Amino acid sequence: MAAAADSGRVLAVTGTTYPASSQPHDAAAVAAKSASNYKGFLAGIASGVAKCTVGHPFDTIKVRLQTSPKARFSGPLDCCLQTLRKEGIRGFYKGMTPPLIGWMASDSVMLGSLTLYRKLLLNNVYANPVFRPDLSAQELDKVKLPILGHGIAGIGAGFTVSFIAAPAENIKARLQTQYAAKKSDRFYKGPVDCTARILKTHGLRGLYRGFFATCLFRSFFFCWWTSYEIFTQQLQNHTSLSAPMINFWAGGMSAQVFWLTAYPCDVVKQRIMTDPLGGKLGDGERRVADGSATYTTAAKTSLPGSTITITCGVNYALEVPYRSDERPSTVLIEVNLSPHNAVSLVKERHVETLVTRVLESLVVGEETPRALLQVSLQVMDVETDETLPGGIKEGGQGESYLPILAAAVDAAVLGCLDAGVVMRDVAAAVLVGIEAGKGGSQTKLIVSPGVRERKRCNSLHVFAFTAARRKAILVESEGRFNLQGFESAMKAAAEVVFGLEGRLHGFRSAVEQNAEAKTRWKEG
Repeated sequence: MAAAADSGRVLAVTGTTYPASSQPHDAAAVAAKSASNYKGFLAGIASGVAKCTVGHPFDTIKVRLQTSPKARFSGPLDCCLQTLRKEGIRGFYKGMTPPLIGWMASDSVMLGSLTLYRKLLLNNVYANPVFRPDLSAQELDKVKLPILGHGIAGIGAGFTVSFIAAPAENIKARLQTQYAAKKSDRFYKGPVDCTARILKTHGLRGLYRGFFATCLFRSFFFCWWTSYEIFTQQLQNHTSLSAPMINFWAGGMSAQVFWLTAYPCDVVKQRIMTDPLGGKLGDGERRVADGSATYTTAAKTSLPGSTITITCGVNYALEVPYRSDERPSTVLIEVNLSPHNAVSLVKERHVETLVTRVLESLVVGEETPRALLQVSLQVMDVETDETLPGGIKEGGQGESYLPILAAAVDAAVLGCLDAGVVMRDVAAAVLVGIEAGKGGSQTKLIVSPGVRERKRCNSLHVFAFTAARRKAILVESEGRFNLQGFESAMKAAAEVVFGLEGRLHGFRSAVEQNAEAKTRWKEG
């Protein structure tokens, strides 16, 4: 009961006196309390912004090291330098928006729920007369929450805040592991696009990917708040530090205890969150081929006149020992060409070099730096002109290397597609011969000429074109020709590649048929 004194100067409430000017119902006190809460709210926002601005670059490096292949970065410094060199300062702040918003909400929920669980444990367990019948009412009022109680409250707060933290960290991690510098080259354009696409294709289940791992990670709040109470008590009893300094040192040391114990779970959480969701989202079932198998595909020149068959075996993302020719910022591509029946080919090493250059312009090597993409080309069958003395074989001594080059490019591209190598574009190669007429006034173009036809050609040309950019990335010529004949040959090659039933159409059919053959066993 409360009773006001006659003078109006003192208000008695349950035996405690307050000056009239400080009673809770005073308008000035209410206004001051409201202003204090308003300042605290703004201070919380400023704290969240400062924490995110200073800490997010370190978090980006941490997430990238946790989720990238071993060969991508040699350590934190290498990750920092590569990110700065390729993506600039902005690369460190990818995925900053979700935690900037989420941390303000999650911090308030964490502290609020922590206080609530402490009160519930104290009132219903540790200071409950049912569980403590040996204590009097006055003694129960003096009971404090033990260190174990603080740890249990921390676990409850961790589980509670996971409902907010899990989706925010899921989006953050996916944005942080996008290595493309240009926004147009990234799978997700930003946090809004990432959230919308995941919700559209996988619903809330996709957005909460890694929720249980998040709960497991935050269960180590037990270690955080337990150690915080221990450090606080020790500093209060054995030092003369002020209360703010005790909070500072206890908070810092308890945070170190938390990360030392929870870090393995954080690695698991980040890997689960950054793992492709697949399905209609289209982010892939896996980012790169793991090199656990050799993927083989046969590439045949489908046009009349040539019967070269080359198979291609691809091993990708191999983690190899240190090599002097390894590349710290991109994948190392190694092409090996094996001739038919051990008959050496003309310019065999030159063909390997040209195929390597073609693949370097097509493969997204930045996905797996310091890794090895191994492409093995085996010439299985070649055309033989039995009517010529000794039966001169295609690509053999005395023959041009260009027919083998065209088939090798096609086989290598098909092999990489079949192996799941990340590629920015595909390319197809065509061999064109120019046969000069009498007097050199007229020329005849022969697409994919055979051995006999090549004997009549004055020059041979290989053109390789990309599908998306429609540009020539390989032009290799041999023989005598003029500019007009060269331009005509290049035009004829482009028509073969980009036609409705052209080489690129054949590539698509070959990949689809190979994929269908690989999954046919599932139908049985």
